[in-house]
Amino acid sequence: FLHDKRYTGLDCSEKLEQVRAEMKKNKVNGYVMTELAGIAWLFNIRANDIAYNPMATAYAYITETEAYLCINQTRMPQEVIDFLQTQGVCVKDYEAIESILKDIKETSYVLCQEDTINYYLYQLLEQNPVVKIVAGSDIVMALKAVKNPVEIANIVEAHIKDGCALAQF
Repeated sequence: FLHDKRYTGLDCSEKLEQVRAEMKKNKVNGYVMTELAGIAWLFNIRANDIAYNPMATAYAYITETEAYLCINQTRMPQEVIDFLQTQGVCVKDYEAIESILKDIKETSYVLCQEDTINYYLYQLLEQNPVVKIVAGSDIVMALKAVKNPVEIANIVEAHIKDGCALAQF
């Protein structure tokens, strides 16, 4: 399901602009995402794929012009897919990440987190002759760490509710 803008402060398209600006600073034109919390934050989605965890099992690949979210589409309501498409996101099946990485045709400097990417996806990047792997820090995790005014207000509200619950207990 979509995590509403009243909680996030930014639409997915606005977050994608920030990611692409950071990609440009890092001199990369591709960015592989495998960390589920980052994917949830970037696309403003939540799920219950993992018990006691609001994350969806997914991969993402971001370029200067495209954003691919590879996820189990059968579990996504059509209105979520439609909304993501309006935000500039191409929703693909979970397994499509393989063909996306294999089919990179132009010389690409692809950022990936070597400590979180799985070996299979790393091999796909290594085996693609036009891909230059760039190890670096996670763009989304850095962006996610800086809270916008809406997120700050919601954190304050959560602390108030938590404090009231603790006092009542």
